[in-house]
Formats: sequence, structure tokens, C-alpha cells
Amino acid sequence: MLALLSIACAAGAACGLARLKVWALIPASVSFAVIAVVLGSNLGLTGGRIILIVFAVLMLLQVSYLIGAVLSETPTRHRVSDRLPGERELLWTVQMAIADELRVYFARSLDEVPQQLRAKLAMLDG
Repeated sequence: MLALLSIACAAGAACGLARLKVWALIPASVSFAVIAVVLGSNLGLTGGRIILIVFAVLMLLQVSYLIGAVLSETPTRHRVSDRLPGERELLWTVQMAIADELRVYFARSLDEVPQQLRAKLAMLDG
């Protein structure tokens, strides 16, 4: 059972760190509850102990999800605003160069646009 608790803790923390929605815990909770019931019944535990283990597994899953979600929201040290002014200018220049190349690559003349689309564009312009 200790292994099941450890796996539930790791799964909850992984879901929180991956910034999954809280709704992702529903299938995980159902899966862990079923595994705990099957494992507890195979070990010959009483119903009260199985319920206690299910409760502990689900609580640990949710608490570790909360801890993982809080840890994923902590600010990182390397943000664009923390860069040196020269780095920001270089990054901006590279982004603009990429945007210009994409504009040239995907540019279409009006003659290449189908007639129906040209009519709709004319409606939007007029």
C-alpha cells in the first residue's frame, strides 16, 4: 500500500506541475480508488481499512496536485524582461526577420485568390 500512496503522490504532483486542469484528477481518482479497492481485497483487508486507504490515496493525490500547481506558478529566473538590453534588441530583430520571411513566403497576389473569395473580400472592403 505504501507503493500505491507513493505513486498517487507522484501522479498528483505531475498533474499539478504539468498545469493540467483540476478535472484531470477525476479519472486519476477513479483509477486509484479502483486500484486501492482491488489491492486491498486481494490482501484480505477489512472494508473499513480499504475505505481508509482509498481516502488516504485520494487525499494525497489532491494535496500533491495542489503543491505541484503552486510550484509550477513560481516565477522563473530567466524571463525575456530580465535579459540585457542588447539581447532584447537582438531578439526583436530576429523575430521581425522571421515575420518578414513568413510574409514573403505566404504572400499571395489577388489574382491567385479564387473568385468567390475575391467577391467576399470586395464585400468586406465596400
